[in-house]
Amino acid sequence: MSIPIYFGSLNAEYFFPDLFNNAVINGLNFNNTDEIIKLIKNMSDDEYNLRIENIKKWIPLVKENY
Repeated sequence: MSIPIYFGSLNAEYFFPDLFNNAVINGLNFNNTDEIIKLIKNMSDDEYNLRIENIKKWIPLVKENY
């Protein structure tokens, strides 16, 4: 499983704050793709695994409601 990098609606974090906290990476919060690459390259295994587990929690909710 991979961590999504979001480049959509500007207010998505307002509606889904938990999804963007330690789960999906909001690409709109970065100045350029190099910053995103740096984040990913420096991400620890623990942070990666935490993000994946948090994303898995959202999958049923999204499927059910959207």
